[in-house]
Amino acid sequence: MNNLTITDTKNNTCYTRVNKTIARKHFYNGDKVILCPHKAIPFTPWQLYVDIRHAPEDEITSRYDVDFDKAVDSFNYYNTCHELGYYPAYYIEA
Repeated sequence: MNNLTITDTKNNTCYTRVNKTIARKHFYNGDKVILCPHKAIPFTPWQLYVDIRHAPEDEITSRYDVDFDKAVDSFNYYNTCHELGYYPAYYIEA
C-alpha cells in the first residue's frame, strides 16, 4: 500500500490513505471514510470517490446507516474495473 496524503482543495482538508482495518475502525467511530478505486485519485473534477459514514445510534433514519462491508461490496460491484482498479483505496481525514 502506498502512503499517500491527498488534499481536497475545495474544502482545504487533508486525507491519508489507510488499510481496510483502520478504515473499518474509523467508520464505526462515526468518522467519514472515502472509498476510491485504487488506481484513481480522489478529489478530481471527475468525482471518482464515495464517502461513507456510520449513523449514530440516536438517529432513526439516515442515508449513512449502512454496514461497512456491505458498503464496500456495493462500491466494488459498481465502481471498480480494469482501468480504475479492482479494489478500493480507503482515505480518512488526517
